[in-house]
Amino acid sequence: MKKIIPYIFLFSTIALLLFLIKPAILGEINGTFKKIEMPTEYKSLEKYLDKKDYFSRTIWFPRLQRFGFYSNQHPAISAQDFFQTSDLSKLLAKLREERTQSIFFDLGIEHIIIPNDSHGEIFIKDRKYNSKLYLDTISQIRKIPWIREVKGFDRIAVFRINAFRDHFWSNSSKLNIRYKYVSPVEYNLELDGVETEDLLIFSENYSSGWVASLNEKQVKSEKYAIFNSFILEREGSYSLKVHYLPQRYVSIGLVISIITFIITTSLIIFGYRFKK
Repeated sequence: MKKIIPYIFLFSTIALLLFLIKPAILGEINGTFKKIEMPTEYKSLEKYLDKKDYFSRTIWFPRLQRFGFYSNQHPAISAQDFFQTSDLSKLLAKLREERTQSIFFDLGIEHIIIPNDSHGEIFIKDRKYNSKLYLDTISQIRKIPWIREVKGFDRIAVFRINAFRDHFWSNSSKLNIRYKYVSPVEYNLELDGVETEDLLIFSENYSSGWVASLNEKQVKSEKYAIFNSFILEREGSYSLKVHYLPQRYVSIGLVISIITFIITTSLIIFGYRFKK
């Protein structure tokens, strides 16, 4: 009998644990841990954006929803963060300003998206979801002449801006730019028709860590508005690599960490065997 008691205790404990986690297994759990399904319109929007094989940004108005799609090819911007206000009326006023179209053009913003606030987290008034705020926002944006609505996303309102710049562009109309995304910190470019002192603009927030490398020569980024830019000193057609220089220190640190881990583990194993 004494031999059986530990097994009875073990099986009783397992049965109790299974009973306690049963709601999670069967999807019956509520509250904070309740499983939340992505609404179908967000899946449709993701497919719509993901199939576009070129770079463009989206701006979510007033802010990104929890199911909002974004990727390296299609980064998402929160209007609240961009315009630095959470006041909906001020955001709409900013959107109607003439210079906003030019700013969005330079940023490569192709879509303005008003999310379906499926969980009542965004369009709030007096601490409650207010559908009138949501509908009024869409109505106001529809009046802006330089955007057009894209249908087919149910309660997500999607607006498209017809003209927008690419991730890399230039002040010269003669310069032809082709580029390949390698990683978030590296791009390979092919340039044709470069003239001396042409400016290559990279529409990411300025950082002096970005450099353009041609063979062994490196050109540091200079600030152009809020973007990075590189003065092209060599004319003609050639390849160029734009990369974030501080990343190499991260890579070196990673290699050192791996080597340190291997050495430490080896010393522990050999030390244990030596003691035996």
